[in-house]
Amino acid sequence: MFANCLSHISTENGLYASLFLGGLVGSLAHCSAMCGPLVMAQIGALPDSREHRRAVMLVPYHLGRMSTYVFLAVLLHSFLNLAFLFSPLRGALSTLFLTMAALMFLINALPGLMRVFPWVVRLGLPIPLRLIQRMSRPFMMEPTGLRGYALGVLLGFMPCGLVVAALLATAAAPSALSAGGAMLVFWLGTVPVLMAIGCGAGWVKGHWALKMQTISSIVMLAGSLLLFWLAGRTIAL
Repeated sequence: MFANCLSHISTENGLYASLFLGGLVGSLAHCSAMCGPLVMAQIGALPDSREHRRAVMLVPYHLGRMSTYVFLAVLLHSFLNLAFLFSPLRGALSTLFLTMAALMFLINALPGLMRVFPWVVRLGLPIPLRLIQRMSRPFMMEPTGLRGYALGVLLGFMPCGLVVAALLATAAAPSALSAGGAMLVFWLGTVPVLMAIGCGAGWVKGHWALKMQTISSIVMLAGSLLLFWLAGRTIAL
């Protein structure tokens, strides 16, 4: 029993570390390109354009994203536990999901691998992008307060490969609470870059593009290897 608890702690820590690194570094290359324009569109619709106010005014949007990410992680974990409660397939699925998440992180680190695993980049949430865009359009006008929060909730369902990778990894968490916590940590990793873009610091990525790409690849590779290691541990348990 004590060994089992230690295993859970180790798995949680490894999961939290890999997802935080994935969110932090992946957001620099991935989220800045995909979500950056959405953030800048919100900035243009804000009633106060002063830079020091932008970060504060976009907080509800980021909290909305967090709510969706944590909800999806808890929902996926709970579904797997209910559907495979007494089945030995539960462990096999956890291993499979961790491996797929590791592959997606690996492809973020080494984009050339897309030619080897083309199906990985097509993974996404089964929600039509046009539906999300249509529902979120009214909230893009002055996206502050509850409107900003609702916008974040809706855009949290965007078909983002990095988010899908994180969700797949949380399926291996020892509990639904841990799965939600792991997704919360992932979200925390994505916040700094998007906040910086909201404050008008998008030039940082362009100025340090080559260095940042190299660092991103190294850290994403480390996160991928950590997820592969967790997948191997899941098989052994």
